[in-house]
Amino acid sequence: MGRINRWTLMIPRFCAYGFLKNLRFFDVFLILFLRQKGLSFLEIGTLIGIREMTAMILEVPTGIVADLIGRRKAMITAFLSYIISFLFYYAARNFMWFLPAVILFGVGDALRSGTHKAMILEYLDLRGLSDKKVEVYGRTRSWSQIGSALSTVIAAVLVFYKGDYGIVFLASLIPYILDLGLMISYPKELDGKRSRHLSLRAVFDFTLHSFRNCWNVRPLRTALLNSSLDKGVYKVAKDYLQPVLKASSMALLPFMVRLFPGATEQQATAVAIGVVYSILYLANSQASRRAYVVQRWLGGSKRALNWTYFSLLLISSMAFLALRFDLRYLAVLAFLMLAFVENARRPMLVSYLGAFMERKQRATVLSVESQLSALTAMVMGPVMGFFADHFGISGVFIVSILLFTALGIPLRIKEED
Repeated sequence: MGRINRWTLMIPRFCAYGFLKNLRFFDVFLILFLRQKGLSFLEIGTLIGIREMTAMILEVPTGIVADLIGRRKAMITAFLSYIISFLFYYAARNFMWFLPAVILFGVGDALRSGTHKAMILEYLDLRGLSDKKVEVYGRTRSWSQIGSALSTVIAAVLVFYKGDYGIVFLASLIPYILDLGLMISYPKELDGKRSRHLSLRAVFDFTLHSFRNCWNVRPLRTALLNSSLDKGVYKVAKDYLQPVLKASSMALLPFMVRLFPGATEQQATAVAIGVVYSILYLANSQASRRAYVVQRWLGGSKRALNWTYFSLLLISSMAFLALRFDLRYLAVLAFLMLAFVENARRPMLVSYLGAFMERKQRATVLSVESQLSALTAMVMGPVMGFFADHFGISGVFIVSILLFTALGIPLRIKEED
């Protein structure tokens, strides 16, 4: 990492992007906010599915547009979509009013996903530091997790004193406006090589070549499917920690009343979420930063990806049993472990995928990965919501256990690849 420290200010700016992007104060209260609005888990899962469907439909086209006309413009549009989405979330009163909020959020995700990673990879290639992908991406992701940890504390304080989950959406406008300004300030060299003229034929040819490249290269195809499965499942399952913490926070209420006479269940929940999610994100920050150490310790990228995949199955089983037998604190630990493993896997997967990608198509290939993840989350949202409504939160992990078990062998990264 010695050479990295002598770079220009781009690495700190990449880190600042991740830090500000993850100041999403609503994240740790989203399920509770929607439940407060009277939505069932199935309705919440349906909204998640619609959000992911929007991202899935637009993912590859927006990745292509980013590669052809410039990645900065794609990122600027993404943050504008997010900002408008937050306003809809804050104003919505029922299921139908949440639809434009989740659709706009999906548009933002589609424009952003894969694009910024491609900008980082482009910068490393321009500086002759392609061998530092895991370290650099791990560093930027660690700052993202630090932003998430700080976001949790601020969100918990806002909910504690305001007594309203909705305030977190208004507060999220500030960091996203700052990130919008940061994207505008990025140098043009990170746009990559662009086509001077955008046409439907160019988009079609570019799409066909990129998909063919993803499908025909077997290691790339397997890695894309492997990555999209765990990312999509985790994206849906992780938020069910919120109702678990709400149920667990009742044990805090007697102590809260002593310190704050008249303290409510919502305030106890805010404290529990603030503490647990802060620990979670700080631990995830170290998982991302030290991903290359874990990869080396497990014997290389292929063995590391296979072992961490297997650990996701074991942790899902642990979470199911803990929730089934009402061992809430053990269930919280399982959620923390799940997040830790997922955040260690991401830098490994991005680096592994990068070995099979052509430079000018990176945003597109990474967008294919995000699109497959969105497809998984689109299906898993309503399915997990249905199971949660009928079997309790433990039902969420019935789904993940079945998936990880059924697809474990087909999605194994082979040593000879």
